[in-house]
Amino acid sequence: MLHMVLRLRGGKPVIYLSSPKDVVATVRLDLVKQWETSALHPVVRVKKSAMYETVEWRVKTCADGSLVETDTGPEVAYLFWEALSNPGAGPSPPPSPRPSQSGIGPNSTSDTFIPNQPTPIPQDFVVLSTADAPSYLDKTLKTLTLHTEARTTLIT
Repeated sequence: MLHMVLRLRGGKPVIYLSSPKDVVATVRLDLVKQWETSALHPVVRVKKSAMYETVEWRVKTCADGSLVETDTGPEVAYLFWEALSNPGAGPSPPPSPRPSQSGIGPNSTSDTFIPNQPTPIPQDFVVLSTADAPSYLDKTLKTLTLHTEARTTLIT
């Protein structure tokens, strides 16, 4: 008997940061227990709790477009992370309201996005023909001030 458990993997999950002046920032990624980190670059420690995996990079964005992870030292174009679904974690209950008013992280009152259980709503959708999709995406990403390499990576 063959038993297969399929695991989902997100593709090209990167975080771009840029600033017209040098800025030191902390970037934190919280994954619900239905996902587990499988790859990071630059490599940083993954902190695990009962409900989340947390990854934190301390970075410096430079006016010349470079990005440096200050704890480990490498200069990178973006922060890369990848996660695999955790089928054994089971479904997640709907998030309860949380007391924090910070609006950031697992203690925030903002919506929680669980990739293997999305709750799409009609106003979040745009229906395009295949031929129109690349130019629509390029224009949309330009309005978000993404540079050419970032737009190309996201579209392809």
